[in-house]
Amino acid sequence: MQRHYELLGFTVRVHQGGYGTASRDGLNIHFHLVSEHDPSTGGGAVYLGVDDAAALQAEWRSAGVGQTGDLFDPGFGVWEGAHTDPDGNLIRFGSPRPDPARS
Repeated sequence: MQRHYELLGFTVRVHQGGYGTASRDGLNIHFHLVSEHDPSTGGGAVYLGVDDAAALQAEWRSAGVGQTGDLFDPGFGVWEGAHTDPDGNLIRFGSPRPDPARS
């Protein structure tokens, strides 16, 4: 899992007792190893507010790990996407939609 998050641009630290952190752009995701975890039943979930969801989506897709889905408009002025890691953890991310009046 460490390599997965490093390929997504995070700096990963593994701590004692099955604990780890993944840091990027001032964001920190904390992980704790659950030995009996079954990825098919899902995992944790986190939402990242980012400056450019399309750029992050392209970067994570080019990393070639996990699954990064298409961007979508949930209807409240943001572009959102999602990435799932091999343990079933869901990372959703979004950024404000560009204002067409300012283009």
